[in-house]
Amino acid sequence: MVAAIIEGVALTNSSPIGGMRDYDTNCVAMAFSKVLGIGVNATVNLIVSRGWVPNGSALENDGAILRVVAGLPLAQVTRDEKWSNLKLRLGTLTAGRYFACNCKAEKFNTPASKGHAFAIIRHANGGWGTAANNAERTGVSYASAMGAADLISVWGPS
Repeated sequence: MVAAIIEGVALTNSSPIGGMRDYDTNCVAMAFSKVLGIGVNATVNLIVSRGWVPNGSALENDGAILRVVAGLPLAQVTRDEKWSNLKLRLGTLTAGRYFACNCKAEKFNTPASKGHAFAIIRHANGGWGTAANNAERTGVSYASAMGAADLISVWGPS
């Protein structure tokens, strides 16, 4: 599934000019690629071409995330909600792909915030799953790796 916002847009899968972050710190680009339904290089090239970040290496902080979600556009679904509460209501969200950020005990877009980006895919049948590079804990789904009190912020279909 490719996001409607990029239908008809010429995409390039070449290595992004200016590079991008290493795999274990590239969660923002990987999560946006899942949301858009295209490869990571094409995602980074699209985001850079729209002027939301100067290069792929800049896709790492909350300010960059906010510029990209505003440009896509994605609506804010929740901000700083405990994972234990959010996962109970994921089945009530509209089917689609959502960008999410786990800031653990810190609030999103604060000086102490050092989050991990991931995608939530809500299926039409009510089921859902997460997609993340999961660099912190391999061998387990990211949904299982999050703590009940982790604070999650989510943006998705408007």
